[in-house]
Formats: sequence, structure tokens, C-alpha cells
Amino acid sequence: MQSSGQQEALKKLLPTVNSELIELPVYDMFATQKMDKADARRKLGLPEDLPVILFFGIVRPYKGLALLVEALRRLLDGGFQTGLYIAGEFWEDVQQYHNQIERLNLTDRVWIDNRYIPNEELALIFSASDVFAAPYTDATQSAAVKMALGFGLPVAVTPIVVNESMKALLDQRVFVCSAADVSTIADAIKRAIITAQPVTATEDSLANWQTLIEKLEVMVA
Repeated sequence: MQSSGQQEALKKLLPTVNSELIELPVYDMFATQKMDKADARRKLGLPEDLPVILFFGIVRPYKGLALLVEALRRLLDGGFQTGLYIAGEFWEDVQQYHNQIERLNLTDRVWIDNRYIPNEELALIFSASDVFAAPYTDATQSAAVKMALGFGLPVAVTPIVVNESMKALLDQRVFVCSAADVSTIADAIKRAIITAQPVTATEDSLANWQTLIEKLEVMVA
């Protein structure tokens, strides 16, 4: 299982079944392709003088995008200048987000790339960003968050996303906000942009692929 929540659900369903908690490793295999931030922003048509918040992946209701858009408005109203880049395929009505963005007068601060993003473009998108936001209201494990950490981005996430190995990076690379709370989402993003520490050996504590392989080998032996 990839989260304690999943493991508990399995125990309730099948109490006698043995299970192993195996965290999703950091997706660092694309990090060697990282680009210069200014070059990446020019290619994406993003402003070079604003911190960019990245929301990446399939858009579903539980991922909290509507809350993130509200948090952006809160940041701007508080004098913190930033913008939001949304890259991923919408699996719900995208027009509701366009309406929200227009209602909040954010059309010049939100950029939407509504499509499946191939691996070949990951470095471009993550290199152009300053912080990754995942205000999820429900989740198991997030590959997108682990990819952001692999690219060296700080992440602003809800508690449900934080697994055991990520706790070592709290308030360094991982900044936690409350689910469904626009104020704390905005605060976590601001703290991530202003105070995030450089990538260090501390991140060796994060789950890695070798650990995943070893645990799987033990389970199937």
C-alpha cells in the first residue's frame, strides 16, 4: 500500500491479509533535464518577473484547484505578487474555472494548459515554476508532488499528502496547509516561495526506488 489510509481501509475490508506500507519514491529521473528558469518561461510565454505557482496533473474535484484559485486572489489582495500555471487535462468542466478566474479578476495571473502533458515537456514546465501546490482534499500518494520534489521545487500541500519520509522536510521544502482553508493555502505558498531552503542531502531521507524494489522483492519471494 502507498499510504496509511489505504492500509487501514484494507485492514477493515480484509483483516487477515498482510500488507506492507511502501511510499511512492521521488521522481528524480527527469531532474537532469532541468532548464534555465528564464528560458523555460520564455518558451511557455510566462512572465519572468513573477513567482510562478504550479498546479500539475489531471484536474479532478478532490485536487482543490478552485481553492487554489481563491488562494491566489488572497495572495494578490495581500500585496504578494505571483501567478498560477495550471498544466494538465481537465476531467471536469473547465468552463467553471474560467468563470471563477474571470469573477476574481485573475485572467492576467492564471495560465491554463488543458491537455495531457507528455514526459518530454516535464522539465520545461517544472523548470519554469517556483513552487508546486497540491491542496488536495483526498489522496493516496501523489506522483506529481514527488516529481516536484525531484525537480527541487518546494511544495505547498495538505496533510493528507505528507507521508512519513516527507516529514523530515517540513518547513524546509514541504509546507503544509489545511484542506479547504484558503487562508492557510495562501500562507503555505507564500512561505514556500520566501523561505524554502536549497535542496540538500536531507532529502536522502525521502523514499527511493531501490527501497521500493527491495520491499517488492521481499513480498513476492
